Amino acid sequence: MKNTTNNPITSLEDLKVKDTKKLFRKTKTSFQISSNGIANNLKNKGYRNHNEQTLKIKYNIATVKSPNDIFNEVLKDIKTENNDLLTDAFYKQGETILIKNKAVISGFPETTLTPYRDTKDKGMLFFINGFIVITANEISFYQYSELTKIIPNNFIYKENIINGYWNEKSVSKDSQFYKFLTLITDDQEHLKSLLSALGFLTNTHKDESNAKCVVFSDANSQITNSSQGRGGKNLAINGVKELRDIATLNGKQCDLKEKFVFQQIKENTEIVLLNDVKPNFDFEDLYPVIDGTMPIERKYADVKEVDYEHSPKFIVTTNRPIKSDSGSSRDRQHLIIINNYFNEHHKPIHVFKNNFFGKNWSKEEYSKFYKVMAECMQLFLKNGLTKYINPKLKTELLINSTSNKFVEVIDSLIDLDKWYLLSEVANQTEVKDSRTTSKFLELYANSNGLEMTKEKRTGNKTYFLLKNRDLLSDLSN
Repeated sequence: MKNTTNNPITSLEDLKVKDTKKLFRKTKTSFQISSNGIANNLKNKGYRNHNEQTLKIKYNIATVKSPNDIFNEVLKDIKTENNDLLTDAFYKQGETILIKNKAVISGFPETTLTPYRDTKDKGMLFFINGFIVITANEISFYQYSELTKIIPNNFIYKENIINGYWNEKSVSKDSQFYKFLTLITDDQEHLKSLLSALGFLTNTHKDESNAKCVVFSDANSQITNSSQGRGGKNLAINGVKELRDIATLNGKQCDLKEKFVFQQIKENTEIVLLNDVKPNFDFEDLYPVIDGTMPIERKYADVKEVDYEHSPKFIVTTNRPIKSDSGSSRDRQHLIIINNYFNEHHKPIHVFKNNFFGKNWSKEEYSKFYKVMAECMQLFLKNGLTKYINPKLKTELLINSTSNKFVEVIDSLIDLDKWYLLSEVANQTEVKDSRTTSKFLELYANSNGLEMTKEKRTGNKTYFLLKNRDLLSDLSN
Protein backbone atom coordinates (compact mmCIF):
# COMPACT_ATOMS: atom_id res chain seq x y z
CA MET A 1 0.00 0.00 0.00
CA LYS A 2 1.39 3.39 -0.97
CA ASN A 3 1.31 6.19 1.57
CA THR A 4 -1.23 8.85 0.57
CA THR A 5 -2.61 10.08 3.87
CA ASN A 6 -0.46 9.12 6.85
CA ASN A 7 2.41 11.24 8.04
CA PRO A 8 5.49 8.98 8.17
CA ILE A 9 7.39 11.25 10.54
CA THR A 10 5.60 10.04 13.62
CA SER A 11 8.55 10.62 15.94
CA LEU A 12 9.31 14.22 14.92
CA GLU A 13 7.56 17.54 15.30
CA ASP A 14 6.38 19.00 12.04
CA LEU A 15 8.59 21.84 10.88
CA LYS A 16 6.69 25.10 11.33
CA VAL A 17 7.84 28.38 9.96
CA LYS A 18 5.68 31.12 11.45
CA ASP A 19 6.60 34.18 9.51
CA THR A 20 3.18 35.35 8.36
CA LYS A 21 3.80 39.04 9.07
CA LYS A 22 6.26 39.13 6.20
CA LEU A 23 3.69 37.80 3.73
CA PHE A 24 1.91 41.16 3.44
CA ARG A 25 1.92 44.82 4.33
CA LYS A 26 -1.01 47.00 5.26
CA THR A 27 -2.02 49.86 3.01
CA LYS A 28 -4.44 52.71 3.78
CA THR A 29 -7.47 50.76 2.60
CA SER A 30 -6.40 47.12 2.23
CA PHE A 31 -3.38 44.83 2.16
CA GLN A 32 -0.56 44.31 -0.32
CA ILE A 33 0.59 40.69 -0.60
CA SER A 34 4.39 40.42 -0.79
CA SER A 35 5.79 38.17 -3.50
CA ASN A 36 9.20 38.32 -1.89
CA GLY A 37 7.74 37.54 1.53
CA ILE A 38 5.91 34.51 0.17
CA ALA A 39 9.04 33.31 -1.67
CA ASN A 40 11.21 33.55 1.45
CA ASN A 41 8.56 31.94 3.64
CA LEU A 42 8.25 28.96 1.30
CA LYS A 43 12.02 28.57 0.91
CA ASN A 44 12.32 28.46 4.70
CA LYS A 45 9.70 25.71 4.73
CA GLY A 46 11.86 23.59 2.45
CA TYR A 47 10.47 24.37 -0.99
CA ARG A 48 12.90 23.49 -3.76
CA ASN A 49 12.81 22.67 -7.47
CA HIS A 50 14.05 19.44 -9.01
CA ASN A 51 13.80 18.39 -12.67
CA GLU A 52 10.81 20.64 -13.37
CA GLN A 53 9.10 19.49 -10.18
CA THR A 54 8.37 21.61 -7.14
CA LEU A 55 9.13 19.75 -3.94
CA LYS A 56 8.64 20.47 -0.26
CA ILE A 57 11.54 18.71 1.44
CA LYS A 58 11.61 18.09 5.18
CA TYR A 59 14.04 15.71 6.85
CA ASN A 60 15.03 14.48 3.36
CA ILE A 61 11.44 13.45 2.59
CA ALA A 62 10.04 15.19 -0.48
CA THR A 63 6.40 15.89 -1.29
CA VAL A 64 5.53 16.94 -4.84
CA LYS A 65 3.57 20.20 -4.78
CA SER A 66 1.40 21.82 -7.44
CA PRO A 67 0.79 25.60 -7.68
CA ASN A 68 -2.66 25.00 -6.17
CA ASP A 69 -1.10 23.11 -3.26
CA ILE A 70 1.24 26.02 -2.62
CA PHE A 71 -1.56 28.57 -2.90
CA ASN A 72 -3.60 26.67 -0.30
CA GLU A 73 -0.65 26.37 2.07
CA VAL A 74 0.00 30.12 1.99
CA LEU A 75 -3.75 30.74 2.34
CA LYS A 76 -3.72 28.62 5.49
CA ASP A 77 -0.95 30.82 6.91
CA ILE A 78 -2.79 33.99 5.92
CA LYS A 79 -5.94 32.81 7.69
CA THR A 80 -4.06 32.52 10.98
CA GLU A 81 -4.15 36.34 11.06
CA ASN A 82 -7.95 36.15 11.44
CA ASN A 83 -8.47 39.12 9.16
CA ASP A 84 -11.16 38.78 6.48
CA LEU A 85 -9.89 41.80 4.57
CA LEU A 86 -6.40 40.27 4.40
CA THR A 87 -7.83 36.92 3.29
CA ASP A 88 -9.82 38.61 0.52
CA ALA A 89 -6.69 40.42 -0.62
CA PHE A 90 -4.79 37.16 -0.81
CA TYR A 91 -7.53 35.49 -2.85
CA LYS A 92 -7.22 38.27 -5.43
CA GLN A 93 -3.46 38.74 -5.46
CA GLY A 94 -2.23 35.28 -4.46
CA GLU A 95 -3.66 33.62 -7.57
CA THR A 96 -1.64 35.94 -9.77
CA ILE A 97 1.54 35.52 -7.71
CA LEU A 98 1.46 31.71 -7.35
CA ILE A 99 -0.69 30.30 -10.15
CA LYS A 100 -0.72 32.66 -13.11
CA ASN A 101 2.77 34.14 -13.08
CA LYS A 102 4.77 31.23 -11.58
CA ALA A 103 7.69 33.60 -10.91
CA VAL A 104 7.83 32.78 -7.21
CA ILE A 105 7.70 29.04 -7.82
CA SER A 106 10.25 28.98 -10.63
CA GLY A 107 12.51 31.08 -8.42
CA PHE A 108 12.87 28.41 -5.75
CA PRO A 109 16.48 27.17 -5.62
CA GLU A 110 17.30 23.78 -7.12
CA THR A 111 17.72 21.20 -4.40
CA THR A 112 21.25 19.98 -3.82
CA LEU A 113 19.85 16.58 -2.85
CA THR A 114 19.34 13.78 -5.39
CA PRO A 115 16.64 11.09 -5.39
CA TYR A 116 17.68 8.09 -3.32
CA ARG A 117 18.55 4.87 -5.13
CA ASP A 118 19.65 1.60 -3.62
CA THR A 119 23.19 0.35 -4.22
CA LYS A 120 24.62 -3.04 -5.17
CA ASP A 121 25.35 -3.66 -1.49
CA LYS A 122 22.39 -2.01 0.24
CA GLY A 123 18.66 -1.44 -0.09
CA MET A 124 16.09 0.48 1.93
CA LEU A 125 12.36 0.22 2.53
CA PHE A 126 10.37 3.02 4.14
CA PHE A 127 7.37 2.48 6.42
CA ILE A 128 5.11 4.67 8.54
CA ASN A 129 6.93 3.87 11.78
CA GLY A 130 10.47 4.04 10.41
CA PHE A 131 12.70 2.54 7.74
CA ILE A 132 14.94 -0.49 7.27
CA VAL A 133 18.39 -0.81 5.76
CA ILE A 134 19.00 -4.18 4.10
CA THR A 135 22.38 -5.71 3.38
CA ALA A 136 23.43 -9.26 2.53
CA ASN A 137 24.01 -9.96 6.23
CA GLU A 138 21.47 -7.95 8.21
CA ILE A 139 18.25 -5.96 8.27
CA SER A 140 18.37 -2.92 10.55
CA PHE A 141 15.45 -0.70 11.64
CA TYR A 142 15.77 3.09 12.12
CA GLN A 143 13.55 5.98 13.16
CA TYR A 144 13.04 8.84 10.69
CA SER A 145 15.06 11.12 12.97
CA GLU A 146 18.10 9.24 11.63
CA LEU A 147 17.25 9.50 7.93
CA THR A 148 19.38 12.57 7.26
CA LYS A 149 22.36 10.73 8.75
CA ILE A 150 21.82 7.59 6.69
CA ILE A 151 21.23 9.38 3.35
CA PRO A 152 22.62 12.91 3.88
CA ASN A 153 22.85 13.68 0.16
CA ASN A 154 19.54 12.17 -0.97
CA PHE A 155 15.82 12.58 -0.61
CA ILE A 156 12.98 10.09 -0.84
CA TYR A 157 9.51 10.77 -2.21
CA LYS A 158 6.76 10.65 0.39
CA GLU A 159 4.66 8.80 -2.22
CA ASN A 160 7.14 5.92 -2.06
CA ILE A 161 6.70 5.42 1.68
CA ILE A 162 4.82 2.18 2.30
CA ASN A 163 1.51 2.62 4.10
CA GLY A 164 2.28 -0.05 6.67
CA TYR A 165 4.37 -0.84 9.74
CA TRP A 166 7.60 -2.75 10.05
CA ASN A 167 7.70 -5.41 12.76
CA GLU A 168 11.04 -7.17 13.04
CA LYS A 169 9.46 -9.96 15.11
CA SER A 170 7.25 -11.09 12.24
CA VAL A 171 8.07 -14.50 10.78
CA SER A 172 8.23 -14.51 6.98
CA LYS A 173 7.48 -18.20 6.51
CA ASP A 174 4.19 -17.80 8.38
CA SER A 175 3.04 -15.37 5.69
CA GLN A 176 0.24 -16.30 3.29
CA PHE A 177 2.29 -14.67 0.56
CA TYR A 178 5.31 -16.90 1.22
CA LYS A 179 3.10 -19.99 1.22
CA PHE A 180 1.60 -18.82 -2.07
CA LEU A 181 5.09 -18.51 -3.59
CA THR A 182 5.94 -22.06 -2.54
CA LEU A 183 2.80 -23.34 -4.27
CA ILE A 184 3.53 -21.71 -7.64
CA THR A 185 7.09 -23.08 -7.75
CA ASP A 186 8.26 -26.68 -8.26
CA ASP A 187 11.01 -27.02 -5.68
CA GLN A 188 13.48 -25.07 -3.55
CA GLU A 189 15.65 -24.05 -6.52
CA HIS A 190 12.62 -22.77 -8.39
CA LEU A 191 11.45 -20.89 -5.29
CA LYS A 192 14.89 -19.38 -4.81
CA SER A 193 14.85 -18.10 -8.40
CA LEU A 194 11.46 -16.43 -7.88
CA LEU A 195 12.50 -14.93 -4.53
CA SER A 196 15.68 -13.52 -6.07
CA ALA A 197 13.61 -11.95 -8.87
CA LEU A 198 11.29 -10.28 -6.35
CA GLY A 199 14.37 -9.04 -4.48
CA PHE A 200 15.91 -7.69 -7.69
CA LEU A 201 12.72 -5.78 -8.50
CA THR A 202 12.39 -4.43 -4.95
CA ASN A 203 15.99 -3.17 -4.97
CA THR A 204 16.15 0.04 -7.04
CA HIS A 205 19.84 -0.19 -7.95
CA LYS A 206 20.58 -0.68 -11.66
CA ASP A 207 23.79 -2.36 -12.80
CA GLU A 208 24.77 -1.48 -16.38
CA SER A 209 26.92 -4.61 -16.61
CA ASN A 210 23.95 -6.84 -15.75
CA ALA A 211 20.86 -5.13 -17.16
CA LYS A 212 17.84 -7.41 -16.86
CA CYS A 213 14.13 -7.54 -17.61
CA VAL A 214 12.14 -10.01 -15.51
CA VAL A 215 9.81 -12.06 -17.72
CA PHE A 216 6.90 -13.87 -16.03
CA SER A 217 4.92 -16.68 -17.66
CA ASP A 218 3.38 -20.02 -16.71
CA ALA A 219 4.26 -23.56 -17.73
CA ASN A 220 1.04 -24.47 -19.54
CA SER A 221 1.10 -21.33 -21.66
CA GLN A 222 4.69 -22.03 -22.65
CA ILE A 223 4.03 -25.70 -23.50
CA THR A 224 0.80 -25.16 -25.46
CA ASN A 225 1.74 -21.76 -26.94
CA SER A 226 -1.73 -20.60 -25.96
CA SER A 227 -3.17 -18.34 -23.28
CA GLN A 228 -3.75 -20.31 -20.08
CA GLY A 229 -3.25 -17.68 -17.38
CA ARG A 230 -4.69 -17.46 -13.85
CA GLY A 231 -1.55 -19.13 -12.55
CA GLY A 232 -0.68 -16.37 -10.10
CA LYS A 233 2.07 -14.40 -11.85
CA ASN A 234 0.21 -11.10 -11.48
CA LEU A 235 -0.41 -11.78 -7.79
CA ALA A 236 3.34 -12.27 -7.31
CA ILE A 237 3.99 -8.99 -9.13
CA ASN A 238 1.37 -7.26 -6.96
CA GLY A 239 3.66 -8.05 -4.04
CA VAL A 240 6.29 -5.81 -5.63
CA LYS A 241 3.61 -3.23 -6.43
CA GLU A 242 2.86 -2.93 -2.70
CA LEU A 243 6.41 -1.65 -2.17
CA ARG A 244 7.43 0.04 -5.40
CA ASP A 245 5.82 2.52 -7.78
CA ILE A 246 4.89 0.53 -10.91
CA ALA A 247 3.55 2.01 -14.15
CA THR A 248 1.51 -0.60 -16.03
CA LEU A 249 1.24 -0.59 -19.82
CA ASN A 250 -1.19 -2.74 -21.79
CA GLY A 251 1.16 -5.20 -23.49
CA LYS A 252 -1.27 -5.98 -26.29
CA GLN A 253 -1.88 -2.35 -27.21
CA CYS A 254 1.34 -0.46 -26.55
CA ASP A 255 3.85 0.09 -29.34
CA LEU A 256 7.36 0.54 -28.01
CA LYS A 257 8.30 2.47 -31.16
CA GLU A 258 5.52 5.02 -30.55
CA LYS A 259 7.01 8.26 -29.28
CA PHE A 260 4.50 8.80 -26.43
CA VAL A 261 4.63 5.21 -25.15
CA PHE A 262 6.28 6.20 -21.85
CA GLN A 263 4.41 9.45 -21.22
CA GLN A 264 2.83 8.14 -17.99
CA ILE A 265 6.25 7.51 -16.41
CA LYS A 266 6.80 9.84 -13.46
CA GLU A 267 9.92 10.98 -11.66
CA ASN A 268 9.35 8.42 -8.91
CA THR A 269 8.29 5.50 -11.16
CA GLU A 270 10.53 2.58 -10.23
CA ILE A 271 9.26 -0.22 -12.50
CA VAL A 272 7.45 -0.42 -15.84
CA LEU A 273 5.20 -3.45 -16.29
CA LEU A 274 4.34 -4.55 -19.83
CA ASN A 275 1.34 -6.68 -18.96
CA ASP A 276 0.31 -9.59 -21.19
CA VAL A 277 2.31 -8.74 -24.30
CA LYS A 278 0.99 -9.76 -27.72
CA PRO A 279 2.08 -13.10 -29.28
CA ASN A 280 4.43 -11.46 -31.80
CA PHE A 281 6.10 -9.25 -29.19
CA ASP A 282 9.66 -8.43 -30.25
CA PHE A 283 11.84 -8.40 -27.14
CA GLU A 284 14.58 -6.56 -29.03
CA ASP A 285 12.39 -3.43 -28.96
CA LEU A 286 13.15 -3.24 -25.23
CA TYR A 287 16.94 -3.29 -25.63
CA PRO A 288 17.43 0.51 -25.66
CA VAL A 289 15.50 1.14 -22.41
CA ILE A 290 16.84 -1.96 -20.64
CA ASP A 291 20.43 -0.95 -21.42
CA GLY A 292 20.39 2.84 -21.53
CA THR A 293 18.49 6.05 -20.95
CA MET A 294 14.71 6.28 -21.23
CA PRO A 295 13.25 8.99 -23.49
CA ILE A 296 9.95 10.32 -22.14
CA GLU A 297 7.94 12.43 -24.54
CA ARG A 298 4.62 13.98 -23.63
CA LYS A 299 2.33 15.89 -25.94
CA TYR A 300 3.23 19.56 -26.27
CA ALA A 301 6.42 19.07 -24.23
CA ASP A 302 10.09 18.51 -24.95
CA VAL A 303 11.58 15.03 -24.83
CA LYS A 304 13.06 14.25 -21.41
CA GLU A 305 15.89 11.75 -21.12
CA VAL A 306 15.97 9.82 -17.84
CA ASP A 307 19.50 8.59 -17.17
CA TYR A 308 20.10 4.87 -16.76
CA GLU A 309 20.65 5.04 -13.01
CA HIS A 310 17.28 6.67 -12.34
CA SER A 311 15.23 4.98 -15.07
CA PRO A 312 12.76 2.21 -14.16
CA LYS A 313 13.36 -1.52 -14.29
CA PHE A 314 11.13 -3.63 -16.54
CA ILE A 315 8.76 -6.55 -16.06
CA VAL A 316 7.10 -8.41 -18.95
CA THR A 317 4.23 -10.86 -18.48
CA THR A 318 3.22 -13.18 -21.29
CA ASN A 319 1.04 -16.16 -22.07
CA ARG A 320 3.19 -17.08 -25.06
CA PRO A 321 6.86 -18.02 -25.50
CA ILE A 322 8.95 -14.89 -26.08
CA LYS A 323 11.36 -15.17 -28.98
CA SER A 324 14.86 -15.19 -27.50
CA ASP A 325 17.02 -16.95 -30.05
CA SER A 326 20.01 -14.64 -29.64
CA GLY A 327 22.46 -14.49 -26.78
CA SER A 328 21.63 -10.78 -26.49
CA SER A 329 17.99 -11.53 -25.67
CA ARG A 330 18.78 -14.38 -23.31
CA ASP A 331 21.28 -12.25 -21.44
CA ARG A 332 18.75 -9.48 -20.90
CA GLN A 333 16.02 -11.76 -19.54
CA HIS A 334 15.47 -13.33 -16.16
CA LEU A 335 12.76 -15.87 -16.89
CA ILE A 336 10.27 -16.91 -14.21
CA ILE A 337 7.94 -19.67 -15.38
CA ILE A 338 5.53 -20.53 -12.60
CA ASN A 339 3.74 -23.86 -12.47
CA ASN A 340 -0.02 -24.15 -12.88
CA TYR A 341 -0.94 -25.16 -9.36
CA PHE A 342 -3.49 -22.35 -9.64
CA ASN A 343 -5.79 -21.87 -12.62
CA GLU A 344 -9.20 -20.43 -13.47
CA HIS A 345 -10.91 -23.22 -11.49
CA HIS A 346 -8.49 -23.38 -8.56
CA LYS A 347 -7.62 -19.90 -7.32
CA PRO A 348 -5.60 -18.61 -4.34
CA ILE A 349 -8.82 -17.62 -2.58
CA HIS A 350 -9.83 -21.31 -2.54
CA VAL A 351 -6.66 -22.12 -0.58
CA PHE A 352 -6.27 -19.05 1.63
CA LYS A 353 -9.96 -18.15 2.06
CA ASN A 354 -9.30 -14.48 1.43
CA ASN A 355 -7.93 -12.16 -1.24
CA PHE A 356 -4.42 -10.72 -0.81
CA PHE A 357 -3.53 -7.10 0.06
CA GLY A 358 -5.63 -4.08 0.96
CA LYS A 359 -8.51 -4.43 3.40
CA ASN A 360 -8.38 -8.22 3.00
CA TRP A 361 -5.29 -8.46 5.18
CA SER A 362 -4.69 -7.72 8.84
CA LYS A 363 -1.84 -5.56 10.08
CA GLU A 364 -0.12 -8.77 11.25
CA GLU A 365 -0.39 -10.43 7.83
CA TYR A 366 1.00 -7.32 6.18
CA SER A 367 3.95 -7.29 8.61
CA LYS A 368 4.78 -10.89 7.70
CA PHE A 369 4.53 -10.01 4.01
CA TYR A 370 6.93 -7.07 4.47
CA LYS A 371 9.38 -9.46 6.13
CA VAL A 372 9.16 -11.79 3.11
CA MET A 373 9.95 -8.98 0.68
CA ALA A 374 12.81 -7.63 2.80
CA GLU A 375 14.33 -11.11 2.89
CA CYS A 376 13.87 -11.39 -0.89
CA MET A 377 15.97 -8.26 -1.32
CA GLN A 378 18.51 -9.64 1.12
CA LEU A 379 18.70 -12.89 -0.87
CA PHE A 380 19.29 -10.90 -4.07
CA LEU A 381 22.01 -8.76 -2.46
CA LYS A 382 23.73 -11.93 -1.27
CA ASN A 383 23.45 -14.18 -4.34
CA GLY A 384 22.19 -12.06 -7.23
CA LEU A 385 19.57 -13.41 -9.62
CA THR A 386 19.29 -17.20 -9.56
CA LYS A 387 18.31 -18.86 -12.84
CA TYR A 388 16.01 -21.85 -12.97
CA ILE A 389 14.01 -23.79 -15.52
CA ASN A 390 12.33 -27.12 -14.87
CA PRO A 391 14.27 -29.77 -16.90
CA LYS A 392 11.03 -31.52 -17.87
CA LEU A 393 9.51 -28.25 -19.05
CA LYS A 394 12.64 -27.43 -21.03
CA THR A 395 12.41 -30.77 -22.84
CA GLU A 396 8.70 -30.40 -23.53
CA LEU A 397 9.23 -26.94 -24.99
CA LEU A 398 11.99 -28.23 -27.23
CA ILE A 399 9.89 -31.18 -28.43
CA ASN A 400 7.02 -28.81 -29.22
CA SER A 401 9.36 -26.72 -31.36
CA THR A 402 10.99 -29.71 -33.10
CA SER A 403 9.83 -33.33 -32.68
CA ASN A 404 10.10 -36.10 -30.13
CA LYS A 405 12.18 -38.25 -32.52
CA PHE A 406 14.59 -35.39 -33.22
CA VAL A 407 15.28 -34.73 -29.52
CA GLU A 408 15.74 -38.44 -28.77
CA VAL A 409 18.25 -38.89 -31.61
CA ILE A 410 20.28 -35.78 -30.85
CA ASP A 411 20.42 -36.60 -27.13
CA SER A 412 21.81 -40.07 -27.84
CA LEU A 413 23.89 -39.37 -30.94
CA ILE A 414 25.66 -36.02 -30.59
CA ASP A 415 28.81 -35.44 -28.53
CA LEU A 416 30.06 -31.93 -27.88
CA ASP A 417 33.05 -30.56 -29.78
CA LYS A 418 32.70 -33.16 -32.53
CA TRP A 419 31.91 -32.49 -36.21
CA TYR A 420 28.93 -34.21 -37.88
CA LEU A 421 27.65 -34.28 -41.46
CA LEU A 422 24.32 -32.44 -41.45
CA SER A 423 22.63 -34.58 -44.10
CA GLU A 424 23.43 -37.82 -42.24
CA VAL A 425 21.94 -36.47 -39.00
CA ALA A 426 18.88 -35.27 -40.93
CA ASN A 427 18.27 -38.81 -42.17
CA GLN A 428 18.69 -40.33 -38.70
CA THR A 429 16.26 -37.87 -37.12
CA GLU A 430 13.76 -38.56 -39.91
CA VAL A 431 13.52 -34.84 -40.57
CA LYS A 432 15.18 -35.50 -43.96
CA ASP A 433 15.38 -31.82 -44.92
CA SER A 434 18.83 -30.44 -44.02
CA ARG A 435 17.58 -26.86 -43.76
CA THR A 436 14.89 -27.83 -41.22
CA THR A 437 17.39 -30.01 -39.36
CA SER A 438 19.76 -27.04 -39.10
CA LYS A 439 16.97 -24.89 -37.68
CA PHE A 440 16.07 -27.61 -35.16
CA LEU A 441 19.72 -27.92 -34.14
CA GLU A 442 19.84 -24.18 -33.44
CA LEU A 443 16.77 -24.57 -31.20
CA TYR A 444 18.36 -27.56 -29.48
CA ALA A 445 21.55 -25.57 -28.87
CA ASN A 446 19.66 -22.57 -27.46
CA SER A 447 17.59 -24.80 -25.17
CA ASN A 448 20.68 -26.47 -23.74
CA GLY A 449 22.95 -23.45 -23.46
CA LEU A 450 25.10 -24.57 -26.38
CA GLU A 451 26.52 -22.90 -29.46
CA MET A 452 26.27 -24.33 -32.96
CA THR A 453 28.98 -23.84 -35.59
CA LYS A 454 28.56 -24.78 -39.27
CA GLU A 455 31.03 -24.93 -42.14
CA LYS A 456 31.11 -26.05 -45.77
CA ARG A 457 33.63 -28.69 -46.76
CA THR A 458 34.61 -30.69 -49.87
CA GLY A 459 31.69 -31.39 -52.16
CA ASN A 460 29.74 -28.45 -50.71
CA LYS A 461 28.73 -30.64 -47.79
CA THR A 462 27.68 -28.97 -44.54
CA TYR A 463 29.14 -30.07 -41.23
CA PHE A 464 28.17 -28.83 -37.79
CA LEU A 465 29.56 -28.88 -34.27
CA LEU A 466 27.90 -28.25 -30.90
CA LYS A 467 29.92 -26.79 -28.05
CA ASN A 468 29.43 -24.98 -24.78
CA ARG A 469 28.52 -21.35 -25.33
CA ASP A 470 31.26 -18.74 -25.08
CA LEU A 471 29.79 -16.44 -22.43
CA LEU A 472 32.11 -13.54 -23.22
CA SER A 473 31.09 -13.69 -26.88
CA ASP A 474 27.44 -13.91 -25.83
CA LEU A 475 27.65 -10.77 -23.72
CA SER A 476 29.25 -8.75 -26.50
CA ASN A 477 26.31 -9.30 -28.88
